[in-house]
Amino acid sequence: MRVSHRWASFVGGMATRGGWHASGPMARLEFDDNNLVIRPTAAAKLVRLGEVKAAKADTQAIRLSTGILAVRVSVIRSDGVEVEPYFTVMRRGRVRKALEERGWPVVEDHWKFARRS
Repeated sequence: MRVSHRWASFVGGMATRGGWHASGPMARLEFDDNNLVIRPTAAAKLVRLGEVKAAKADTQAIRLSTGILAVRVSVIRSDGVEVEPYFTVMRRGRVRKALEERGWPVVEDHWKFARRS
């Protein structure tokens, strides 16, 4: 396993679809060239939001998706499954740039006020 010291770190929220949402600062998103982790705070763990770990080699993409109140940052495994819980942040630009600088595959979508197919 290649070790990197180019860690990026962001503080934000954490949530699951249709379930618990712990607004920031309730989680930390940290990643380097090879590994990514979403770490819940002790308070987020109380509502059963657990840690997410991902290796780039086992990841299809990191999805940045705009919701009503925040941008969701979620891991899509190599089998196409989107992992929960996911990290939330108010703006995507710095997160996207840091992911791209470290070679993570990023996919983006923007929520529109329209029906989804």
